Amino acid sequence: MRSLLLISTAFFILASFFNGVKASVVNSDDTSKAISHSYYQLINAYQWLDPQLMANIYSEHGYYVSTGKNKKISSGKTELLALYQKYFNKIKKNNFKLDIEFRVLERLIDNNSATDVGYYLVSVIPPEGSNEPAKQHAGKYLMTFKRGDDNHWLIWSDANNRVDSQMYYNVPKLKGLYFSKPLSSEQSDNSQCLVNHE
Repeated sequence: MRSLLLISTAFFILASFFNGVKASVVNSDDTSKAISHSYYQLINAYQWLDPQLMANIYSEHGYYVSTGKNKKISSGKTELLALYQKYFNKIKKNNFKLDIEFRVLERLIDNNSATDVGYYLVSVIPPEGSNEPAKQHAGKYLMTFKRGDDNHWLIWSDANNRVDSQMYYNVPKLKGLYFSKPLSSEQSDNSQCLVNHE
């Protein structure tokens, strides 16, 4: 009788463990989809030169750690909006356009946070008819996403540094971790950011 009780308990523990693993995998997939949505919103913000959209991708008290010894850490929606407004205005002033791509090397997901390590590539595209080639620069980055109370995943911290563009091209395009195309109008529904944790 005692051995039967021990076997039943062991089966119960194993079943609970595997159910927990399965739920964790499902949540990780849902989280990855929500984070992908944030990447595509970021790509759209660059293509549309929209500083408000950029600021909206960050959490309320998000941080941007820029390169350069004389640059402070920007934090909060107001500072982030001003930062991107200044950058995008320079691009608009010269009638240039921007494209940005990402190749994630590794993603670590926890219950309320996720961290990506990877490379990005920015293309600065001159106006049509200028006969100037597009200029590109690349960087390595570390980006942390935070899940809010509404289950939206937003950027909590973003730190980057310039690298040689070849480093970006040397990174493989990992499935689900390579982002280069903006969302179509049908895909831009905010409901894609929601994660079901039931």
